[in-house]
Amino acid sequence: MPLMEAQRRAGFEVSVACSGNQYSEMICNSGFKLYPIPFKRSYNLFAHYTAYRHLRRLFTSEKFTIVHTHTPIASIIGRYAAQRSKVPVILYTAHGFYFHDDMKPWMKIFHVIMERRAQKNCDFLFTQSREDYQSAITNNIAPKGCIQAIGNGVNLNKFHPLVKYSDNQKSLRNEVGLRPDIGPIIILIGRLVREKGYHEFFRAFASISVNYPKAHAVVVGMALPSDHDACATDIHCLVEKLNIQDRISFLGMRQDVHRLMALGDIYCLPSWREGMPRSIIEAMATGIPVIATDIRGSRELVVHGVTGLLSPVRDHNKLVASMDILMRDVEMRKRMGEAGRRRAVEYYDERIVIKEQLDRMKVILAEKGIRWPRIDHDNKL
Repeated sequence: MPLMEAQRRAGFEVSVACSGNQYSEMICNSGFKLYPIPFKRSYNLFAHYTAYRHLRRLFTSEKFTIVHTHTPIASIIGRYAAQRSKVPVILYTAHGFYFHDDMKPWMKIFHVIMERRAQKNCDFLFTQSREDYQSAITNNIAPKGCIQAIGNGVNLNKFHPLVKYSDNQKSLRNEVGLRPDIGPIIILIGRLVREKGYHEFFRAFASISVNYPKAHAVVVGMALPSDHDACATDIHCLVEKLNIQDRISFLGMRQDVHRLMALGDIYCLPSWREGMPRSIIEAMATGIPVIATDIRGSRELVVHGVTGLLSPVRDHNKLVASMDILMRDVEMRKRMGEAGRRRAVEYYDERIVIKEQLDRMKVILAEKGIRWPRIDHDNKL
C-alpha cells in the first residue's frame, strides 16, 4: 500500500490485480481499482492457465503502461501475460525466491528454470535481500544491469520504541489476557504453517519455561485458505501435548501489529525459509532483540550478537540456548534492542525503499521514451 500510494502521488493511475481476500475492501476504500484474479497457490496448471487468461484480457483491455508483479506464482503468470499483451514495462519484485538451499536439488533446479524463463519476459528485477540479488546473477535469472537489491522497509514512526511505553500498553495487556506480572514475553508473527518453525519454537519454549515460570508467548497470525498444510491443527495439538496452553496466547489475524509488537521483550522467527522478513524489521524498529534462524533474509537483517541471535534451522535445542541468553539478561535485551532500532533507522526506512523503486522506474521509462506522468493520469500501473 505505501508503494501504491507513492506511485499514485507520482501521477500514475494505480490498479490492483489479485485474488480476493479480507483486504479487498480496504484496497477499494483507499481509492484503488481492484481486479479479482483467480490465482491459486498450487501446482494446478489448469488453475494457472485460468489466471493467465484473466490477466491477458485485463492487460489487453486496460493497456497498462507498467505491470509490477509480486509473489512467485502470480509473478510467473503475470510476466508471461504482460509480455504476451505487449505491456511496455514489466517489473518484478522478488520478496524471496521460492527456491532455497534446503530444498531438494531437482526441485530447486525446477524453480530456478521457471524464474529464469519468466524473467526473459521482464524488464527489471527488484530483490529485497542481497542474497537473492546474488542468487539471481549466479543462476542466470537476470543480468547485473537489470537487477537491483532494494531491501525492505517499515514505517519507522509507527514501529517505534516509544510505543512500548505508551499508556495504551496496559489496556492492551488486559485486552489480550496478559497479567501484569507476566514476563518475559516472546512475540511471534507469521502464518500457522510448519515452515515458520512453530514446532521447534514450542518445544524450545516448553523446555525453557521450566526455569522461567512467568514467561509467555504471543502468537499473531493464522493459516490462510491457500495454505495446503494442516499444521495449524498440529500446532495447537502440540501446545496441549506439551501442557503449555496457559502460557501461549494465539491472537489470530490482527491489524494492530505495531501495538502487539511493543508488548514483547523478545521477538522470535524460527522459519525454515524467508525472503526478507518484514516482521524482523518491525521488531528492530520497535527496539526489541530478535532470535531468528540462520537463513537467507533473516541473517541479512540480524547482526548476531549485536541486534539479536541467530540459530540453526530446525534445532530446538539451540533455540533453547538463545532464549535462555536473552531471558536472563535484561541489559543485553536492552542493548540489542537499541542497536536494532539504530540499524532499522539506517537501512530499513520504507521511504528509502520506495524512492529507490520510483527512481528506477523513471530511468526505465526514460529509456523506453515514455513520459513520467507527473500530475496527469496518462499512464496506468
